[in-house]
Amino acid sequence: MLLLRRQRDRAWTIDDVVQELRSSRFAIDTAVAALQGAGLISRSSDGLCQFWPTSPELERAAAGVEQLYAEKPMTVVRAIAEANEEKLRLFARAFRLKE
Repeated sequence: MLLLRRQRDRAWTIDDVVQELRSSRFAIDTAVAALQGAGLISRSSDGLCQFWPTSPELERAAAGVEQLYAEKPMTVVRAIAEANEEKLRLFARAFRLKE
């Protein structure tokens, strides 16, 4: 999100984002879908992505995340990792056998 926000006039391909962030296609596809679902980015019919929050509140929230990341990057990274761990725990619980 921060990459797209910092260069909000640019429309990005998924491959461009993968290359810029040195990440995997799967991770970027997943992140783009989540950000689009949250109303933070738009994705055109030809697959180009751009930071495009659907409300002023989301714009302010994104600005807050950017500021926090600039001041305390590990806090943001830790929050993202913990959120992903919780999703994995919930997913694993779905497969537990009921007694």
